[in-house]
Amino acid sequence: MPAIYDTFFSYRRHDLTRAKALLAALEAAGLRVFRDETAIDEGASITQEIREGIAASKLLLAFYSSTYPLSGACQEELVSAWLASQSAGELPRDRVRIINPEPGFDHIPGLLRDLKAYRLSLEFSELTATASALRAHVDSLEGGLAAAALLPLPEYHGMAPVHAPHFVGRVHELWELHAKLTANRIGLISGVYGQGAAQVRGLGGNGKSLLAREYALRFGPAYPGGVFWLNAYGNDDSKGALDERGRLATRQDQLRRFARDLEVTVEGLKPEEIEEKIESAFWRRLRARGMACLWIVDDLPSGITSSDLQRYWFAPSSSVSTLITTRSREYESLGQQLDLGVLSPEEAMILLTRGRRPENYSEETAARQLTETLGHHPLAVEVAASYMAKVGDGFQQHLGELTDSRQDVLEYGALLRESLPTGHDRSITRTLLNSIQLLGEEGRDFLLLASVLAVAPIERSFLREVFEAVGVEKGIRETVLEALDQADSLSLCEKAGHDSRRVHSLVSRVVRFKLGDSDRAEQLRKAAVGVLCRRLSVAGDVREHAAIANEVAHGRHLTATGLVTKDAASLAGWIAKYDYVRTHYKRARELQEQVLEAFGRLLGEEHPDTLTAMNNLAMTLYDIEDQEALVASHKLQEQVLEAKARLLGKEHPDTLAAMLNLAMTLHAQEDLAGREKLLEQLLEAKFRLLGGEHPEGLIAMFHLGGKPPYALCDLVLLRQFISQGAWMWHVF
Repeated sequence: MPAIYDTFFSYRRHDLTRAKALLAALEAAGLRVFRDETAIDEGASITQEIREGIAASKLLLAFYSSTYPLSGACQEELVSAWLASQSAGELPRDRVRIINPEPGFDHIPGLLRDLKAYRLSLEFSELTATASALRAHVDSLEGGLAAAALLPLPEYHGMAPVHAPHFVGRVHELWELHAKLTANRIGLISGVYGQGAAQVRGLGGNGKSLLAREYALRFGPAYPGGVFWLNAYGNDDSKGALDERGRLATRQDQLRRFARDLEVTVEGLKPEEIEEKIESAFWRRLRARGMACLWIVDDLPSGITSSDLQRYWFAPSSSVSTLITTRSREYESLGQQLDLGVLSPEEAMILLTRGRRPENYSEETAARQLTETLGHHPLAVEVAASYMAKVGDGFQQHLGELTDSRQDVLEYGALLRESLPTGHDRSITRTLLNSIQLLGEEGRDFLLLASVLAVAPIERSFLREVFEAVGVEKGIRETVLEALDQADSLSLCEKAGHDSRRVHSLVSRVVRFKLGDSDRAEQLRKAAVGVLCRRLSVAGDVREHAAIANEVAHGRHLTATGLVTKDAASLAGWIAKYDYVRTHYKRARELQEQVLEAFGRLLGEEHPDTLTAMNNLAMTLYDIEDQEALVASHKLQEQVLEAKARLLGKEHPDTLAAMLNLAMTLHAQEDLAGREKLLEQLLEAKFRLLGGEHPEGLIAMFHLGGKPPYALCDLVLLRQFISQGAWMWHVF
């Protein structure tokens, strides 16, 4: 097809206003621009007219805004131009250009960032320069992207080429996958030679199989020799627990079907020769055809040796790209890895609300909280959307059910008859349990611990201290290493920073519901509380706050359900101190009130820890700086002072510290007479106990307005005195 247009302009309809100045500059430069004026639904495929428009153009210019990836039609236009140039033996970067109207590049997939990308500018001179550069490049090109109109889907074997309507997002991952699988085609540029091979790894239910399927459909024309889908049944309940022999038998059955599709005959072969001969004849047929193929091995289990992996599961031909999906991280040395995470918050919202849009702000808030509670996990969000559509629940009602610790609402999805496009199990619990049950004792202990903690990174050193507290049979270093290695290898946790792991909220939930009611889980929880109390003892030093942020998150989670033990109350006290130092007084007050109630109930009203909690609450109330809080602070300080005087004596250092605290509150309440009466008593006691020249005696005189007459309200200077050895807001 001859080139009628210089440029096919690919854009989203709502970006047209931003693009008008650029379009005017392109036309002023003499470029013939094809621009579709008709609206295409977001989920619809591009029309034949659009394909012909791309085919009749020399170059595709994508106006890659932050929302461009959300349009299926735009992505299809871009992929069509890319594959058309590849099929013509050209470099896609010569036939595709990017206009970036955003300040950064994070919204553009890595493979596309390698293209020549132009910044959108509203300056006339810069727009003119961009248009001129594009004109010069277009003039260097011969012919159009003719193959775009003729890109046929390949033959699919082992899978039906039907698009999954609920697939959302994953644009970056699709392009990254294509880069890995076709890097060998441009070995001089990419440095990758031999067979194109990639692994998609990740947590069960994260959408690995669906990503592989969608890639096979969207980028299928890159594999004219065919797409072959081979099930390895690594975690499939329908096949039960397959041993290696059974798995190889199912593999052979699938290969036999592929051979029949390619009309590979077996006449004249003895029964014992059929299996080997069919397989070798099948691969000879593929090589003879001389066309690129895609070989997909779905759900590969862990525990396969490297030699068996290459012998039985990788395609033995450099013209066939091998794509593996697996939960295992054991196969680092074979192919390139794509670690698939959860959906982005926006993608999860699109998936959840596909059948019902939130009607108001409250519903939208509940929907977002629902996706957060599900950890943006694709299968969980998909099941929640299906479940709500079936039973008619709203977002708020389902959120309430999900946060109810008495029922496992996740399992309701298993009751739905609607199947997944990949044929995998809809039960989230079974999906994750298949992996969890493969763990050894060390890995299971790690997940039991994670199930009682927050969804925040767990440091290796924290895990070591907890394991030391509960006692382990092996060496502690070996136990920690095995625990993390077991969970890592099955994608049940992910790295979070240099030396930490994060366990997904759904993994923790499944462990909590299915394994959490055990003595071991309770031992780990108690040990975690004790370790956190020690680690958070530095909460009063703001310089340490960045280092203990994860421990604070875990501590909040452990104490959120109530303070039923002394250690739990102590942990809450340290978290309250963390909040107080950060001037989050309201949150500190709420926690300190719970701590005071717990210590009073567990230890008694006059226990030293109870009085310390009372003093700390009074300190926070004082700093809130309103009259109601000051009155409450005053009342608590009177109780502390009375108890200290009676239990320890009127001249004990703790009693005198309580006296000073109350004096300061009286000053804030403008009760100067009451303040001076207390300070006179304090000064008299200090002089008698320490002598008139002692620093603390001088500080007491300072509080009374001694010579020179400093004001008590100079709290900044006062705090400096205190930091040098005096006793304001003393934690008894």
